Amino acid sequence: MKLDKKIKAKIDEYFDNISSEDLYLLSKRKYFFKDDLGVEILNQNFTTIRLEKLISKSDESFSVNNIYSFPLAS
Repeated sequence: MKLDKKIKAKIDEYFDNISSEDLYLLSKRKYFFKDDLGVEILNQNFTTIRLEKLISKSDESFSVNNIYSFPLAS
């Protein structure tokens, strides 16, 4: 769905001017979101995920020195 520029501006302004706490309370009151109080994260250690690269088996690169290697623009 494509938004009208005025509607998009109103949405952006709304989220720019609402605090995360107000948004949280609104989600509970108006949309009946539930608190999951069964999760406790105090004083627990977290580990970071390891960074992996996805490498293609085929060469998808192009050379800037050769005009014929550039992808065609539509």
